Amino acid sequence: MIIKRSYYGLFCTVFFVILLILKMTMQIPVMTFVIFGIGYLGLADTLYVRYRLKEKNNLDYITFVIGALMIIWTLAEVLFPH
Repeated sequence: MIIKRSYYGLFCTVFFVILLILKMTMQIPVMTFVIFGIGYLGLADTLYVRYRLKEKNNLDYITFVIGALMIIWTLAEVLFPH
């Protein structure tokens, strides 16, 4: 079975969410910026596939919403460090 190119960004985003939940609940030994790197990779891949390769997928909106939350979280960490 061949997976369409437009699903790779969604897989990265779902993997990001799973890793972040595991990081917050079970304290897995993965650095947070690595987890966010996976999330940003998924967002970048989804944007590239959607607007450059013109492959449309209704599940892309999940990646866009989670990507917007990642950007807001990152800006909040930069503007208001703790």
